[in-house]
Amino acid sequence: MSSGLIDHVRELAETVGGLRFRRMFGGWGVFCEAGMCGIVSGDVLFLKIDEASVGRFEAEGLEPFSYATKKGRQTIDTYRRAPERSLDDPDEFAEWMRLAVDATARKAEAKASKGRAGSPRRGGRLAGPPL
Repeated sequence: MSSGLIDHVRELAETVGGLRFRRMFGGWGVFCEAGMCGIVSGDVLFLKIDEASVGRFEAEGLEPFSYATKKGRQTIDTYRRAPERSLDDPDEFAEWMRLAVDATARKAEAKASKGRAGSPRRGGRLAGPPL
């Protein structure tokens, strides 16, 4: 993997703030406060998407993240390739990265809400007559 891309992405990420990088699975994970919002694999940056942002990525024709396994190619639809032009323009990079950070935050909030609603392990109450 080219160290040039990760170094460049780290530099661009300074315009967004609050991002951290961790080596993983032969690439890099890009993390915001809410979780992993990006992946650098090979010479490509992939960003987290959700229902609110997928349209922007589809309109650009940006493909999902995929990787090879012993059983064939696996695709993770929740990460899409970042537009090449975003790597050349700090403002454009910040705009696309904010989409990923926002998608990651929405996912974390939805997960937290789901865990709080009616979960007996988290102090929620089960429906039914009182005991």
